[in-house]
Order: sequence, then structure tokens, then C-alpha cells
Amino acid sequence: MARRSAGPAAAAAGRGTGRPRRGTPPPAPRARLRRPVEAALPAAVAVVPPLPPPDWIGNRLSVAGPAEMVAAFQVAAAGAGVVPWRHDDGAAEARWLGLLLAAAGPRGAASRAAEARAIAAELRAAWVAEQAAAAGQVGHARDCPLDLHALLPVPATVLALGPDDPAGRRWLWENWGTPCPLRRVRLLQQRRQADATSLVYGFVSADWSPWQALLRLRPRWPALRLELRPRYG
Repeated sequence: MARRSAGPAAAAAGRGTGRPRRGTPPPAPRARLRRPVEAALPAAVAVVPPLPPPDWIGNRLSVAGPAEMVAAFQVAAAGAGVVPWRHDDGAAEARWLGLLLAAAGPRGAASRAAEARAIAAELRAAWVAEQAAAAGQVGHARDCPLDLHALLPVPATVLALGPDDPAGRRWLWENWGTPCPLRRVRLLQQRRQADATSLVYGFVSADWSPWQALLRLRPRWPALRLELRPRYG
């Protein structure tokens, strides 16, 4: 008896990798997929998916020009290194709640919802206190030698939106080119030659190098040569 030829679908499935062996189990049906954490929670529990952690990129910024202008830039660039956000509508608490419930898993999320909410509320209170302390440092502390908020201040109307508001994050992207203040900022080098001075700052930035900040700083400091060099990897 002649063997029946395989149909087009079977031929496509076996092309390139060979025909599947006999006894290969079929794909798991949709009914076997695990339920998301939200499905195991009471309706009153609000969960906000956490933002993915940023990728931190190493950078070096060189500043060179007349000594008096470089000195003026150095004074203007120093600040607290924080953004003094003034509003919190509970988004941070909901984000922490989502992390805690995701860690508990679908089975433990419903039984531990009250405990997770209490911990998230405590974290929010600590965060609000930290932001209040940071706001008190702005304009006084100068621990960060290259502070984007000192050079390109976030407007009060944007600060009032809070760090989780899409409009606030959009302003940071459009004006700084990165959604967070710079971190691990250091003054790596300072050289003086006759009437000229050069500085080299090292720092890491979140998700992208602050190219937008550089584009806005150059017209404000036309006598200086500002060069940014990312250090990927």
C-alpha cells in the first residue's frame, strides 16, 4: 500500500530541524498556564507593574576653555545630585506592592495581601521622608560635582507631578536625555595651563547618555568646549 504524503503544515514543521520523533508530547494547552498574581488578589488590591531597572551607562564629560569660565561652570554644576519631587499620589506604594505580591507568587499573594500592603505603606512613608530631606538639600548641598538639576533645573510645575508621572519623565528625557539624576559622579581630572583650564567628570547615567543636556548646555556656555564620551560595557 502506498504511503500517504504529509500535508503542507507537516512539511513546514519538519523542514530544517527534521521530523519530530514519535512520542513527542504536544504543546501544553492554555488552560495549564499559571495565573498571574493579580488573578489571586482581592478586587480591592491595586497593583502597579514595576518599572524595569535601568541600564547604567558609564560616561566622561570634558570641559575646557578660559580659566574663569571653567571655574564658573564648576561652581554652577555642583549641587545635591537629587531631584526634589514634591508630589506622591501613591504610585510608588502601588509599585512596591506589586513587587511584594509578585515575590509571594499566585498562591501566597491572596493570603499575604494585608502584610504586603503594610510593608508597602512603610516603604512609601520612608520614601516621602527621604524626598523631603533631599528637597531641603537642594540649593545648599554641593556634594555632587555635576548635578543636572543645578545646571538645568526641573520646573516647579513638573516637580509637582511626581517621579512616576509620564509628563515628568518625558520632561527629563527631552531636557536631560536620561530619566534619573547622574550617579557615581566624580571630578576625575583638573588641569590648568596658562589662562586655560580643563575638567573631566566621570559618572553613570540611566538608560542613555545625557546628550539632550549637552545640547542645551553648549549654547549657555559658548566659551567652553563640552565633549561627552560614553563608555559602553
